[in-house]
Amino acid sequence: MYRAIQAAVALAVVEEAARGIQQAMDAWDTVNDSFCDESGNVVDTDGWSTRVVERDLAAWDHFTQILRYGAAFLFATRLPLNTDPQNTRLRHRRQELSRAYTSAHGTIRDITNTSDPLHPRRREEMAVEVWHEMTVWAEHAPAVIEAHRRASAARAHAKDTVKARGTAPLPPAAAPQRPALPPTRPSRRTP
Repeated sequence: MYRAIQAAVALAVVEEAARGIQQAMDAWDTVNDSFCDESGNVVDTDGWSTRVVERDLAAWDHFTQILRYGAAFLFATRLPLNTDPQNTRLRHRRQELSRAYTSAHGTIRDITNTSDPLHPRRREEMAVEVWHEMTVWAEHAPAVIEAHRRASAARAHAKDTVKARGTAPLPPAAAPQRPALPPTRPSRRTP
């Protein structure tokens, strides 16, 4: 029961965090062009730089939840080892998430070990350094969550179908019969 609750929480938290990262990316996409000329060159570098930092920090705030719940999420969404092509794509997505999770933790550990904890730009530095990992989670987590939910629903449906049919459990196997013993002869001894 505990694992089921832990999995449900991890799925919900990661889903919300991935959505938040994607919203930060979408918000950036809506204003990015306003800082550039028609050929794509940045013309307002100060405005562009400020908005990039805002984007990174907005995504970082959501990504911190993935850093907390990512391991439980990855455990809950592990896949069976079969060769179904759909499963192969999902396995690849999960591997990408796992690599990004591990990489982000390593990067953050390195920054934490080498920078002043009170430095005002430390959060910005971490957000910039794990930007790629954040985009991986925004891209792949929703598909893994959806596949996990479909598989869980299919398992629940199969279980309900068995119950609805009234399929009773098989009776226990009968005990093996002992071979018949040869008839005994009356004893010739007299008391």
